[in-house]
Amino acid sequence: MIRLAGKPGGTLLDPCCGSGTILVEGAAVGWHTRGIDIDPDAVRIARKNAPGVEVSEGDVRHLACGDSSVRACVSNLPFGKQFIVQEDMNHWLRAALAELARVTQAGGWVVLLAPDIPHSVMPTNLKITKRIPIRLLGTKTTIWVFGHLTGPSSDKKL
Repeated sequence: MIRLAGKPGGTLLDPCCGSGTILVEGAAVGWHTRGIDIDPDAVRIARKNAPGVEVSEGDVRHLACGDSSVRACVSNLPFGKQFIVQEDMNHWLRAALAELARVTQAGGWVVLLAPDIPHSVMPTNLKITKRIPIRLLGTKTTIWVFGHLTGPSSDKKL
């Protein structure tokens, strides 16, 4: 997933960083990595697993990051195995994707692991460039690669 985010350069954000695996892998190939997770235990574990990486508690739907402040977002989104979203998944995805589009620079990449991302939840400034179906621990899922286009974020359908 890290390689799908383009050449290292600038900040790579994992907004659902869990134990920090993506942070460690990103830093190993030259990204300046930053992690956020809603679970305080996950933040503690990620800080231990990824020493020297900035990891903070927060919600992917309300990121404490400036507009266009990261070059790439790479994340394994919650899909009901280790962390269960407590609301309608499409509503959660719409809010999460809008925030990822807001913080990612134009020309940057958003790479996500999730079983399904309906077109109806995608901001207009994210364009799917690849869908890679995989199996992870026996579960069918997909790696989604989005290019970030220029222009303001929107909740309109593609």
